[in-house]
Amino acid sequence: MFLFVTAGCALNRPPAPYVYSEPVTIALKMFEPTNGHYAATFSITNVSTEPLWFEGWRMNDPVYYLEWKSRAYLVPMPVNGYDDAGGLRGWRLATGQGTTFSIMLERRPDTLEPFRVGVEVWPDGDYHQVPHWICWSETVTP
Repeated sequence: MFLFVTAGCALNRPPAPYVYSEPVTIALKMFEPTNGHYAATFSITNVSTEPLWFEGWRMNDPVYYLEWKSRAYLVPMPVNGYDDAGGLRGWRLATGQGTTFSIMLERRPDTLEPFRVGVEVWPDGDYHQVPHWICWSETVTP
């Protein structure tokens, strides 16, 4: 009669801490002077596992938020999101899909300061019934 015994050593590891990552990345692609102001081009990419939606005039013209460092304490307000003509609509970003959009920073070069850009997104579903959140770019220092 053979008795076979196996012994092991269990490691009691604590679970890895949860690290939040935005479902959408917004990254600066280009920053250049133009006619006494600056133009900035950003990419927006859905890096989540689900489709997401954003509001905009076109796929490459989302409603965006612009937050200047000196005014970070204020409630974010959309810069280009006023729709008296009814042209805004929801645009779907599939998983892995992205687009680019450009903004004008209407400040003189001597008054530029660090800023970041945000776009409000929401998951599939009725715009009025699902939660929305603003995804922000990294801070851009001109």
